[in-house]
Amino acid sequence: MTASRGALRLADGLSLIAARLSEVGIVAMTMLLTYEVVARYVFRAPRIGHRTSRPR
Repeated sequence: MTASRGALRLADGLSLIAARLSEVGIVAMTMLLTYEVVARYVFRAPRIGHRTSRPR
């Protein structure tokens, strides 16, 4: 029974780490998207990755 409890603790710890990492990732993506929208509409900047001229 000790081995199964250890495995459960390991799985619980890994899921906690994954939850924290995804929490940070979601916050970062939200902040970047908000920045892009503000830059595009308030400062009239082109969107990220947008080419300002056509290739010839």
